[in-house]
Amino acid sequence: MDETKTMKYNVQAEGYHIEIPYTSDQVRELLREGKSIEYFQLHSAKVIAKSASFGNGGERTAFSGKFSHSDREIVLKRFNKIRSFECYIETVERQMLCESFAEEYNQLRVTPLQLHFVPLTLFLAINTRDTRYDGVTLSRAQLRSLGENFFFVEPLLSGEFLKFNSNNGDVWIDTFHASLHAFSHWTWVVSNHQLLVADLQGVFQDKWFYLTDPAVLSSTDDEFKYSPTNLGEEGIQRFFKTHRCNQVCIGLGISKNVHDVQTPEEFVVSNTPTKFLRKSAVKNLEIDEFCGTTQLTREKGEKKLKCEKSEFGTTNECLETFEEVQELVDNSENAENEDFYNYKGKLETLGRCVVLYPFRAEHSDELNLRRDDVVDILAKEGDWWWGKCNGREGTFPKNHVQELLQMFRFVCCMDYEAKCRDEVSVKAGQFVYLVGRKKDLVRVTTEGMKCGFLPFDVVKIVS
Repeated sequence: MDETKTMKYNVQAEGYHIEIPYTSDQVRELLREGKSIEYFQLHSAKVIAKSASFGNGGERTAFSGKFSHSDREIVLKRFNKIRSFECYIETVERQMLCESFAEEYNQLRVTPLQLHFVPLTLFLAINTRDTRYDGVTLSRAQLRSLGENFFFVEPLLSGEFLKFNSNNGDVWIDTFHASLHAFSHWTWVVSNHQLLVADLQGVFQDKWFYLTDPAVLSSTDDEFKYSPTNLGEEGIQRFFKTHRCNQVCIGLGISKNVHDVQTPEEFVVSNTPTKFLRKSAVKNLEIDEFCGTTQLTREKGEKKLKCEKSEFGTTNECLETFEEVQELVDNSENAENEDFYNYKGKLETLGRCVVLYPFRAEHSDELNLRRDDVVDILAKEGDWWWGKCNGREGTFPKNHVQELLQMFRFVCCMDYEAKCRDEVSVKAGQFVYLVGRKKDLVRVTTEGMKCGFLPFDVVKIVS
């Protein structure tokens, strides 16, 4: 058994618990004005902890412990190298800024999953009298901290600790969540392209992401300059080079607001004709957290686009009003729709997609799609694509399908025989595309175009 997990608390230290008497929104406003936290509250406190660390990162080392007056477990973290007091304060500001972003993001209710960055305070290990200091200024705190030890304090998270993305563009398919990648993109948009929150990591429980130690990438040199995880504009570019907008991005209305380095999500080949937005495209948003796909429907008389429960995920009310969508429809009502026929049988395949939600054609140039049908994509334009399925070419709404992208290509690491009709049999070494996830199962499409479920441990990322 791991000794660090069974060892009792064997060290103690007295000092000051330093709390920040600001809300996350107040800190966000301070940073927007180019200011910093200047006011603190210090409480004398005693900490007991384990001398053996349970986590070592490139920047910080973590210890488990608790305050002597409380039974609640905490995590104490300290930098591996000596850092200035400003660096500690900037780290607290960074986490509070991220919490402000998360609170605003949660209120948009584009996805049922919620984000929360755990509160972060400081502990200064120092010989002290049993005195409480209210209203301690930055300069006074700095004077008291000379030559002493600072620790970050945050609540202990229970559950499996996961890393969802990084500060340099890395994407982990096995922990991919559309909501989190959309959140990173959204922070860049709402900060007027100045900041991007990344390096998202933490615990997922009951539709909540409890996150800690985020990185804030700044496009300018004067923000978060003490933070070694701030890779600046280079880090922002790395994020967008691997980011593919999902339907949470679309629900947020940010899928068109992308960095210059991002490969356009809706790239149009030179011979792709202009397509108009059909009224039948106004369907309802349904999000699969794994691949970010949606299905849109609109009930008669509804003023807003509403969402329903699906096999792979649930959704909430979408922000985009029907009037906004209808305006797009009205503005494009006069577009020519004969152009697709001019290219019928002449376009090369751009790729393939699998149908997640059935679609019934309402016009002669549309495809009837059944769930698990595989469509050859011939052209992309806006919310409608042109493709070939079951020997027929036509248009179809992209929000009913999942494109079989390289990033979702996995390899089977063992043979597996289907145990029910919803599963699919595979051989070791066979390639599959992941199109959904349900608990410990993944839904895949084989290269032979068969769809079904597999246990997650049957597949692994293609190296």
